[in-house]
Amino acid sequence: MLLKNRLLLGVLLLLSALIVGCAGDAVILPDSTSGGNAFAGIYNTSYSRGVAPAGTMVLGVHSNGSIDVAVSDNAEGFFSGTGVIDTNNSFFVNCQNVNAGTSILVNGTLAGSGAGRTASGNVTGEFTFTYTASFAHDLSTGIFANHYEGFFGGGAQGTFMIDVNANGSITGMVHAGNNGDLPITGTVTNTGLVQMHAQLLGGQYSMDFVGAFSIHPDSVMGSGSWTDSAEHEGTWDAGNSNEG
Repeated sequence: MLLKNRLLLGVLLLLSALIVGCAGDAVILPDSTSGGNAFAGIYNTSYSRGVAPAGTMVLGVHSNGSIDVAVSDNAEGFFSGTGVIDTNNSFFVNCQNVNAGTSILVNGTLAGSGAGRTASGNVTGEFTFTYTASFAHDLSTGIFANHYEGFFGGGAQGTFMIDVNANGSITGMVHAGNNGDLPITGTVTNTGLVQMHAQLLGGQYSMDFVGAFSIHPDSVMGSGSWTDSAEHEGTWDAGNSNEG
């Protein structure tokens, strides 16, 4: 019996040593709470290109290491694209303006920790600028939930009101002047990318909006571009009309 107990103890000690050894070789992910990327979150900034403000930029880093980039430029329109963060925490993202058929290349590097995280780099292509975007919030569609009022201009002018729900769904109404009032629906992702479609009830006229929300200390703002079935296009802006 004594020999049997000693053999059992030896086996247990051997298993313990193997477990400790395996744990020592394990890869620990940067974000142990979510099992994802330590830089996961939303970053945004505004920029100028000789005139201020020229536009806004939003970057959304996912826990799986992918990154969404949206640039809303007051002169050139809305650009968006998706890329992957490399092992040096750098990224290169080709962003397209699908309406104009133009593109920009956004490159940058993520740095810092906690609330001091940043994404910085430069943009080249259709236009150029350098940027430093600050960490604004963790990923969540709920942070955009609110009532917004906005306007659009360009080939046509008008106003709209939308309600963003915590699940990311959007409903509202577009007041498009002579084109009437159009119910609008859409979605926002947890990185702030927006897609909306407005359709005249009983009619053929419609509008499509793309863009992104950016997070500020006391508000959430949205901007982007739009097109309609009459082949007009332009830009839009929106903001909170009440506290969320």
